[in-house]
Amino acid sequence: MSTYSSQLSEEQQAVDRAYSRLDDLRNTIRARLDAVRASGSHGSPTQRTERDSFATMYEDRLTQLRAVEDRLVFGRLDNTEGIRRYIGRIGLLSENHDPILTDWRAEAARPFYEATPSHHGDIVMRRHITLRFRDVIGVEDEVLDIHSDEIGKASQQGTL
Repeated sequence: MSTYSSQLSEEQQAVDRAYSRLDDLRNTIRARLDAVRASGSHGSPTQRTERDSFATMYEDRLTQLRAVEDRLVFGRLDNTEGIRRYIGRIGLLSENHDPILTDWRAEAARPFYEATPSHHGDIVMRRHITLRFRDVIGVEDEVLDIHSDEIGKASQQGTL
């Protein structure tokens, strides 16, 4: 497997994890919405208002989760500690609340847009990930700290 192919494969695993979590969230929200709708229109006016509020909340969340289907993941940041942060159209956490994807609008994603070789903070590398539907078709790296030990490790492993 070529170096570039291994990079694509590695990123595909991360993208698959993000889409799997997105699918799980959609299914959970859809099930909750179905349960609310199945409860019918009986009960007091307060109960009906509460039911309608929950239905609206679940419908809005489902719409939001559907809207991010295309190009869910588009970037990655590597820092000096070797931690990778994936950047995408929405923030996603695992069931254990571990970060899977950082919302591009979040403060934690700022370095993806603002880091430069002369002002990179603890960011070593920025990777742009290109998707076609749910498939990774390209990656492009920007090394921001050429003196980092992490870049040295990556070049020895052939991942740059």
